[in-house]
Amino acid sequence: MHAVCHAASPADWPGWRGREREGRAEPGNYPTHWSPDTNIRWKAPIPGQGHASPILVGDSVFLTTGYPTGRGETLKRLAAWGVLALTAAVAGAGAVLALLACARGEPPSRGNVVSVAFFCLVLGVLLQLSHAALPRLGGQELTTDQRMECWLLSANIAALCFIVAAFPLAAWNRARGIAALFVASLPVPAILARPAPDYFNLYTPGRLGLELIWSAALPLAVPIAVLLAALWGRTPRATRHAPRLACLAAAILGLAAGILSFRLPPLHVVTFCAATWLVVEACGFGLRVGGWAKWFAVAAIAVGALGFLERNGLRVTRDFARAIVCLDRDTGAAKWTREGLRGPHPPMSHRNSPATPTPVADAERVYAWFGSAGAMCTDMEGKLLWANTEVPFDDVHGVGASPILADGLLIIPGTQPDAPYIAALDVATGKRVWTTELRPWPGGEGQARTPAIATVNGKKLLLVWAWEGTQKEGCLRALDLRSGNEFRRFPVATHNEQVASVVSDGDLLYLASSKEVLALGLAKLSRGEEPLAALVWTSTLKCRGQLVASPVLCNGLLFVVAAHRDAHCLDARTGELLWSQQLNGRGCMASPIAAGGAVYFPDVSGKTTVVAAERKFRKIAENDLGEPIWASPAPVRGRLYIRTTGHLWCIEEKP
Repeated sequence: MHAVCHAASPADWPGWRGREREGRAEPGNYPTHWSPDTNIRWKAPIPGQGHASPILVGDSVFLTTGYPTGRGETLKRLAAWGVLALTAAVAGAGAVLALLACARGEPPSRGNVVSVAFFCLVLGVLLQLSHAALPRLGGQELTTDQRMECWLLSANIAALCFIVAAFPLAAWNRARGIAALFVASLPVPAILARPAPDYFNLYTPGRLGLELIWSAALPLAVPIAVLLAALWGRTPRATRHAPRLACLAAAILGLAAGILSFRLPPLHVVTFCAATWLVVEACGFGLRVGGWAKWFAVAAIAVGALGFLERNGLRVTRDFARAIVCLDRDTGAAKWTREGLRGPHPPMSHRNSPATPTPVADAERVYAWFGSAGAMCTDMEGKLLWANTEVPFDDVHGVGASPILADGLLIIPGTQPDAPYIAALDVATGKRVWTTELRPWPGGEGQARTPAIATVNGKKLLLVWAWEGTQKEGCLRALDLRSGNEFRRFPVATHNEQVASVVSDGDLLYLASSKEVLALGLAKLSRGEEPLAALVWTSTLKCRGQLVASPVLCNGLLFVVAAHRDAHCLDARTGELLWSQQLNGRGCMASPIAAGGAVYFPDVSGKTTVVAAERKFRKIAENDLGEPIWASPAPVRGRLYIRTTGHLWCIEEKP
């Protein structure tokens, strides 16, 4: 059994991790030292967003990207700034009302001073949280994580608005009761408005469950407390008088403390505000601010409701373009950009992008898959040959696995949480040839493992390592490439991980997670022997964070790196752990590659650590391009092609 290569020139890098999908370059001398000003052959700007790795065929470099067309951005910006302006106006009016209440008539009581201090504290927090929410809500699309953060912030801001509205209504129990009844009805749409309810649910503490419950409970608890206080109808307690200057100082200190609370978790701050307000209410302290209080309360409640609607109901654009970009291999000059598959912005994690799957090419065509938008194919001149929108993908994290090309078929890994599948499209027409359904996975998370290709006695098989019913159970499936029928299946644990792909050296198959690495004998597995009989070795790892990057083989060594930069080197034949090292950076999300006797570990920070492919750790260099790296480099004929968030770089050792 051996891995099957693409029918491509050794000078090409036609798909995800190269010709054999293993991340290994042909022998040659490759650069190990560079900077933004050193050993850079060319640097080309790339429009939009994408984590897809560059591929090379002939004299061209191809990559994919996605970007909004712009429709709706102005409206969104105006709405966001408008809500912020209204919030600031309500907060300013509240501070003025509080000071006027203590400035006229008799000198303020000590209770009034305390009430003003806490009231201004709430106003300061309201201003601070509204400002914190604004950058997430400008003229741009939001990831699933950002939408959840916005939901939490908007629910907390709404609770603060209700507290602000309740403060000056101490003298009007009927008005307090009406306002409380109105506000009490808002938590229901608030619960329904949360993004990705199947994933961010109320029953899973690990997925913001506690924050969800409490954020939804605050807007409900506050009006209930207001309503009970209105029914109670108590009178404020008499206290000694205090200087008017003390009231002014209390207002300033409270406002400043609220604004400076950005260093603390918002939910904790809002909970503290609600608790202090209840204490003030229980002590009978209230603000007597005259007839304007009712209108102020209405304005505060309206701002909370409008802010929640703007943050959760108003979307930026409904038109999002996907594109294949072609550059000249030697100069980086743009040849063409082919847009296609327009549609809504896809749901995705903040660590993902709208164009993460790496495209794949043969000598005549380029194929790209964008997850929820579908797949498209162009010729080498950028002419759109076909598009297929019937290969769906729906996952709150977005798509991560890449398509692969084999025997005239484009393999689409639609490994979404609900109704996962593997599909094969005809490369000439884009029509489905076969579809194999996989078992759904609970928990709202899909898989991001790119399948592997192997040959057993002349039969080409597709190897799919995925969950089997639960996040802890796993299964390695061998599917017949021509029909999609299952040939073999072997239980192999996934350890609650779903990203790092299978790699092979022809004799052994390596399955890696942050807890252990397994080496399985392919010949024994193909004969249907038990997994324990096919197990060659197991090596235990202790990594911080999951394994996102796929392993790479070089010089008989297996290199593994976890998301938190824990790099390991194992003997590929025995599984012996030879060294472990913490790399510099912020996180290793892109898969490492091997070239010229060295292993390149790209990091999100923009650094690439170059390590000798040896049994003892030896760092050759650490190079920083100054822009985050989420895509794996492409090493071809002595050059490295590295995609950062804004550019594609061609790195070549200068004589």
